[in-house]
Amino acid sequence: MDDLNQIFGFSKVEYLITFQSIIFGFVASLFLDGWGQVTRFRQHIKQDSIYALFSLVIFLFMLIHWWNLFGRAPKMSESIIEYLSVIPYTAMFYFIATLLFSPLKKEIHAGEKVDLRTIYFQQKNKNYIIILLFFFYDMLFTIHNETLIFRIGGIAICIVALMTTRDIVHLHLQFGSLSLIGLYIWSEFMGFFPESAADGDYSKTEHLIIFISVIYGFIITIFLEGWAGMFRMKEHAFSWTQFLWSLFSFIFLIDIWWGSWSRNELITNSLLHFLVFLIVPFLIYLICVLLFPKPGVVSYSNHFFSNKTLIFSLFASLLIVQIGLSYFFEEHDKGENLFRIAGIPLAVASAKIKDTAFHKVLISVAFSLLIFHMIYDK
Repeated sequence: MDDLNQIFGFSKVEYLITFQSIIFGFVASLFLDGWGQVTRFRQHIKQDSIYALFSLVIFLFMLIHWWNLFGRAPKMSESIIEYLSVIPYTAMFYFIATLLFSPLKKEIHAGEKVDLRTIYFQQKNKNYIIILLFFFYDMLFTIHNETLIFRIGGIAICIVALMTTRDIVHLHLQFGSLSLIGLYIWSEFMGFFPESAADGDYSKTEHLIIFISVIYGFIITIFLEGWAGMFRMKEHAFSWTQFLWSLFSFIFLIDIWWGSWSRNELITNSLLHFLVFLIVPFLIYLICVLLFPKPGVVSYSNHFFSNKTLIFSLFASLLIVQIGLSYFFEEHDKGENLFRIAGIPLAVASAKIKDTAFHKVLISVAFSLLIFHMIYDK
């Protein structure tokens, strides 16, 4: 053992990054929770493309930051000053998440009609000032000639956003931001940026999986909280159909986590690989949110059937995405796609059929396919 850089196979870099990932994962969960609230209470919310695109831009920005943080990981363990210099990044994302979603939750709980565009413009100046601070702070610590143009582009977008309140300008700014992020992802994918040197005790795969596992852990807590709320409800509110589909979704999530092991090595190939890997847990999260109703619902059955079209559309999308990812990640064994292909018409039928008796048959078929797939995968 070299000094105290490693204790029983656990390096100091891993130790410090694990703490960072928990905090960073919590901030990411605020975005997921906010989008979940927008999805669950969509009938009481006036949707807005500017708000939606801005929140997506910030979330992608967060993921890019976590990807790049690996390059600083070894240096973070050299001194507490270096370690503390990373904390402000997470704090800035936390403040933006709070400004975006706290007013939303407050108005929802007050029973008021929510206008997302109003929330965006009310918090506009604070949000863009924080983003400006992020860019300037980042330039002080991690300036690279290869990425300088992207920081300058981001600063320009923030300045324009602060100077105007015109809807059309802000809409174009969001598309401009997404285009800038897309160009960044493409540049990294093509190898135009220098690759971060791997630390002997800490791999990039570990760095990314730590964060991904926190996201999956957050989704599982939503299932556990949903079931806890279900069992506290009165007996007449309980629905076996809703419960069995939620149980199926939970086991399906575990099966996906088990099967994603083979993709873990490839998520470090590029930032694009990392981002598309996260599409799956995001879709599972939305399904989970829709399966469990808001507090105070008197009938789980009515809730389930009023949301089933969107729930099973997401299931179909999830299966299609899984098929696409099997080719994107160049998996050698694509036999699982047969089960996914079989599940797509099942999801479509579940979206269209409202009869409770049919859903009992459909959930039985779904469990049969899942169990057979798990046996096949063994």
